[in-house]
Amino acid sequence: MLKSIQRFLIGTLTVSVRGSGSERFLNTVNKEKFKIWDVRKDDSDGLKFEIYRHNFKRLRPAVLKSHVNIHIVKRYGLFHSLRNYRHRYGIIAGMLIISAGVYASSFFIWDVRVSGCETVSVQEILTLLSENGFYAGKAKRGLDVKEIENSFLKNNDKISWISINIKGTTGYVEVREKGETPELIDSKQPCSIYAARDGVIASVDAYMGYSLVGPGDTVTAGDLVVTGNYTDKYGQEYKLHSYAKVMAYTTHSSEVTVPFETTEHVHTGRVKNKYSLKLFGLNIPLYFNSKIIYNNYDVTKSQKQLRITDSLALPLSINKTTYTEVDICKTMKSEQTALQDAYEQLRDFEYDLVGIMVLGREYEETVNEDSVTVKVILNCYEDIGITKIIE
Repeated sequence: MLKSIQRFLIGTLTVSVRGSGSERFLNTVNKEKFKIWDVRKDDSDGLKFEIYRHNFKRLRPAVLKSHVNIHIVKRYGLFHSLRNYRHRYGIIAGMLIISAGVYASSFFIWDVRVSGCETVSVQEILTLLSENGFYAGKAKRGLDVKEIENSFLKNNDKISWISINIKGTTGYVEVREKGETPELIDSKQPCSIYAARDGVIASVDAYMGYSLVGPGDTVTAGDLVVTGNYTDKYGQEYKLHSYAKVMAYTTHSSEVTVPFETTEHVHTGRVKNKYSLKLFGLNIPLYFNSKIIYNNYDVTKSQKQLRITDSLALPLSINKTTYTEVDICKTMKSEQTALQDAYEQLRDFEYDLVGIMVLGREYEETVNEDSVTVKVILNCYEDIGITKIIE
C-alpha cells in the first residue's frame, strides 16, 4: 500500500524497448544505481518495464550503447494526472484543499481502538479516556501519554494496566483487567484470621497464630477463629502475623423465578437505514426525514472510519443507523420448560463458586399461577478464613 502511494506521488512510466540489443540493454541498466521493475515481454517480442519518471533520461547511455528503440507506453502518477487537468482550475484548487486538509489532520487523533476488554465495556474505557483528555479529535502535540495512563488507573479500579500508543492518526489502547485476588498483607504486619461466612469448622491448620475454634464448632461471619495476639506466662503481650487454613462446611443458596409468559421480538423483514457523515467531529445527516413509521423496532448503529492506511485515519467517518421493524409476540412457556430454564440459571450460579467444593444439593420447587420458583441450597466445603490487620 505504501509503495503504491509512493509510486503515485513520484510518478512512473511504462517503457517499451525493441531491437536485437534488448538483452544487452537490460544488462547495462541493471548495473546502474536506479531501479526498473516488472520486466516482461510484449506482443511484438520486445520488452516492457516500469521506471520512475525522473529516471527516464538516465536510460539514454544504455540506449545508445545497445542500439535499441525505446518509447513511453503509459504514464502514471500525480504529476501526469494534474497535467491532464492543468486548465481546470477548480479541480486543481479542490485537490490542493483536500491535500492541505489531509496534511493538517495528521496532527490530530481521529480514531481510538481499544483491546483487552472482557468484562469492562469498550465504551466505558473510551468515556474515561475522554475525561482524561484522550479522544478522537485531540491534537497530538503536547499530549502527555504517561500522565493520561496514570490518571486513568487512579480513576478506574477495574483496570490494572493500560498502554497507549499513537501511530499515525490512530490511538491504540491496550488494557488489562484486575482479577479478583485477595488483598495481600505484608508478612511483618500483625494480623488475625476471621470467618468469612457462617459454617461448621471441619479443620484448622494454624501455621502461625493461635486457633480459638476446633472441628465441630459453629461460627458465624465475622467471628475470630485464629488470633495473632499472644501473651506469655510472664504477661508479656506479642502480636503475630497469623497464617492458617480454616476449612468448614458451609451452605450457599440462590433462588430463581421464571414467568410463564414471555415476549419475543420477531423481525418482519422491513429495514430502514439512515446515513450520516462525521467530519472533524461535526455530524452531517444524509437524510431529510428523521421520522420512523414503524411502531416497534430495534436500533443498531455502526461507524466506518475512512483511512489511507491502517494507522492513518482521516477525520471523516460514515455512520449507519439501522431500524429493524419487529413484532412483539407474547408466548407462553410450559411448566416443564420454565423449570428447565430455572435449573439452567442455577447451574450458572454454581459454576461461579470458584474454589468451593460442592458436596450436595437440595432443591425446592414452587409452582405459582404465572411462574415457577426454584431454590437451591448447596452444601459446600471451603476455606472460610479471611485475614485482617490487628489495629
